[in-house]
Amino acid sequence: GGTAFLYESDDLRSWRYVGPLLTGDASQNQGELDWTGTMWECVDLFRLGEDEEAGSTDVLVFSAWDEGTTHHPL
Repeated sequence: GGTAFLYESDDLRSWRYVGPLLTGDASQNQGELDWTGTMWECVDLFRLGEDEEAGSTDVLVFSAWDEGTTHHPL
């Protein structure tokens, strides 16, 4: 499956690799609507809300891809 890698920056010019944020398993749920495919494209992580204490939520969005076909955004 795909992997979303996490990087961080203090100034948006110099970046540090933190590690994998999430890795999918292409062997699970194959053919189902929530199948994560063999590769991910257009990965985006963003926060809804202003801070963690106020009930904000982090959202990870990506398109599941396999054998030249984008199956669906998750």
